[in-house]
Amino acid sequence: DDDEYDDASDIILGAPSPYDVPKDQQEEMLPPKQVAVPAPDPQLPPSFDGESVGHRYRFLEPQSQWMVRPIVEAHGWDHESGIEGFSVDKGFVVFNKHPGNMSGQLTKDKKDSNVGFEGGVSLHHTKKLVTTAGVDVQTVGKQLAYTGRAETRWKFCAVNKIAAGLSASLVGGALALGTKLENRWKVTPGAKLVVSAGAVSANKDVAYGGNCEAILRHSDDPGNPNSSTVGMSFMNWRGDVALGGNAMSSITLGKDTQLTARANLNSRGAGQLTLRATTNERLQLASLGLVPLLAALIGRIRGD
Repeated sequence: DDDEYDDASDIILGAPSPYDVPKDQQEEMLPPKQVAVPAPDPQLPPSFDGESVGHRYRFLEPQSQWMVRPIVEAHGWDHESGIEGFSVDKGFVVFNKHPGNMSGQLTKDKKDSNVGFEGGVSLHHTKKLVTTAGVDVQTVGKQLAYTGRAETRWKFCAVNKIAAGLSASLVGGALALGTKLENRWKVTPGAKLVVSAGAVSANKDVAYGGNCEAILRHSDDPGNPNSSTVGMSFMNWRGDVALGGNAMSSITLGKDTQLTARANLNSRGAGQLTLRATTNERLQLASLGLVPLLAALIGRIRGD
């Protein structure tokens, strides 16, 4: 009955309604049950066998943060499924505030077996100070390489970010220690300057290196991938200094054609120049790929 309310503000302010169920008579709401769902079928390579073996690898995936997937080798042996291993991935949160992730994979063929593991966690001290730490394990030849790493990133201001990191690797009883320092400076909304330096120490030997790179985007549109990069680097190991420079630029011609040019040169006189065109509308450009093939064939015939 509307006469029970003296003013409409009673309803707005949350006054109890005569139709509300008392708390002692309310039924307890149970959380929804987690139901396992079928995992996606692996994309097996084509086979001459008439029987498909995809049903062997079907399983129910629980609604948890563990994700298990098979690793398929597309160019495997005939009359085989092509599955050489599996991968595991899991995301987690430490103390309800530090996100992390760990992933691993195990592959084995008729000769070799490889193990890979990567785990990391991020510690957000403040909005501008973040530390990331992790552990990596991978197969190097017949041995396992263990690497521990940590990096701290500090957003000094709106246009400057500083990062410092440490690492330690153990391979076959040899320990290698590394450190790096990096500074990212946003010169303009479309230009960025990255300067980094580092050192690696192993078996009483120390190698130093550094890099300076300038990146210029051709457009403020995030969907435009065109950019230009110019960089210089140096390395010093046992008094031997090596200098290098590189440049890269990409432009778009028309709607579906992209042209990319790369060049690099070092202090020892070695360099490389690469020009690549990617297109979906000018297929006749594919004939340019015959030029280096013919040049190599003529050089072999002449004995050069």
